[in-house]
Amino acid sequence: MGQGEVDGNVSRIRVDPRHPRPDFYFARLDGAHESTMPEAQAKTRLLLVDDHAVMRHGLAAIVNEEPDLVVCGEAEGAARLAGGAPTVLGASATFHVEEVIARQHIRVDPQAPTHFAFDDGAPFIPVGLNICWAATDRPLEDYRRWFTRLAENGGNFARLWMASWSFGIEWKDTGLGQYEQRMERAALLDAVFELAESLGIRLMLCLLNHGAFSLKADTEWRDNPYNRDNGGPLDSPEQFVTDERALALFERRVRYVAARWAHSPALHSWEWWNEATWTPIPAESLRRWFTRVDTAITRYDPYRRLRTTSWADRGDALAWRLPALDFAQQHDYTHDDLLDRYARDMRRWRDDGLSDKPVLAGELGLDTTFDAKAPRPFDWDAVHLHNGLWAPVFHGYAGTALYWWWDQIVDPQDLWPAFRGIARYLQAVQDAGLRVGLHSSHAVTVQDARLRAQALVGARSVLLWVRDAGYHAEALQQAWRDQDGASDPRRTWQPAWTTFPATRLRLEDLSLPDGAAGVRWFDTRTGDVVVQQRAELRDGHLELSCPVFDRDLAAILVVQE
Repeated sequence: MGQGEVDGNVSRIRVDPRHPRPDFYFARLDGAHESTMPEAQAKTRLLLVDDHAVMRHGLAAIVNEEPDLVVCGEAEGAARLAGGAPTVLGASATFHVEEVIARQHIRVDPQAPTHFAFDDGAPFIPVGLNICWAATDRPLEDYRRWFTRLAENGGNFARLWMASWSFGIEWKDTGLGQYEQRMERAALLDAVFELAESLGIRLMLCLLNHGAFSLKADTEWRDNPYNRDNGGPLDSPEQFVTDERALALFERRVRYVAARWAHSPALHSWEWWNEATWTPIPAESLRRWFTRVDTAITRYDPYRRLRTTSWADRGDALAWRLPALDFAQQHDYTHDDLLDRYARDMRRWRDDGLSDKPVLAGELGLDTTFDAKAPRPFDWDAVHLHNGLWAPVFHGYAGTALYWWWDQIVDPQDLWPAFRGIARYLQAVQDAGLRVGLHSSHAVTVQDARLRAQALVGARSVLLWVRDAGYHAEALQQAWRDQDGASDPRRTWQPAWTTFPATRLRLEDLSLPDGAAGVRWFDTRTGDVVVQQRAELRDGHLELSCPVFDRDLAAILVVQE
């Protein structure tokens, strides 16, 4: 693609100086306009620059609906101002249109619809956690530390909340439809998006937290500006999804949010609700609301970022089937062995008819409460986090589980290196030319009954995770109790990890072609290759010798051409 130039007197230009290559620009140009209509001559004329024709057309449609704006020209690519942005209104400027950076957008993978992919076709597997709000009165410093540590260890995903105490732009102190009083929060979210972009982290942005419309769980209804007691239109929270004035006001907020942040390549998805379970809104009313707000955000988000929502569990099966929701989520606070938990829940998702949508484990923790002062003889959460990073991937989920307690467990205990192993393993899968989403679950027979294994099988490959059957939080807590640890929970306890000798693994009824295969075994903590082997496939039968290890180990097997 070549370069083009547009000269004009610039009265106003939407250029973020912090981002040298934004997705699109609006520039108001003075000078002659092609139209001879008097009303068109009075309008502000905009030059629209974007690398996608569909995006340009969508943005143009939005702009042209405004009574005082009109798109006077379009250009493909990214724009920059020669010599920098003008400092004097009315000054002349030249735009150079250049090729934009790749991977601006993430979609449901057309090759593997249970997973995600970039717009250039490369697979995207979320590896991350919840980082919903700041922990101190220096929020940007918090996010800089958290995002940096996540990215250093291969993480690429985080979930944020626009809650009243964090990034929310509309609350009791602003009034409905008025956001000026919270522009510093919007600016903070700008900075967090910019930070995420610089580190390659994608964000799920949750617009509504449950407490704002709940009467029982973390309730904030008393301070909600939609509450009639605060001058709002609603007598009760459930009216939020049916009252026309409330709907119009929320759509106004959606328009602002989309206009400010939809352009960012860091934005993975919009999440309508966090855990709508805790609100009194009926399921049928909520389904109609999803369809309506989807229409609204489609109008204002020309990039068509992904949309989702969440409940406190697996949620409403009928809602998940709506075209308005691009992928599903589940939230889990459980002591279960996650190998069992996610296997069972994935079967339920498929039984619910969600065989063609991605599913994310959007929240994970051992418990819904955390007492930092309570004695912890062993770091059970570190084990739960580790299993939450690996188990969902091997049961068909679109990414790792997103752990909760970022501010009370992950960062204070420096558990960030836990993300390194799975991130490097998934990168090795991609570097081998494989897509996790084109693999399906397959049974593995393990010679040693103390071990468990889970396999994903593709057309010419096998992905394998082998784990000590007792390496999960509940089993370790029981082992601690059995060793009389409960008599003094303040005493540090360290399990004696079992070292497993070379163990035979067998997979039957494979549809892989016969022949030699290369096998690489990975350390699940570092992502390093620890052993390389050769194996033979014969008549759908494969036997492997697992190297010596403790806790767990992963492998990639590729049948040679």
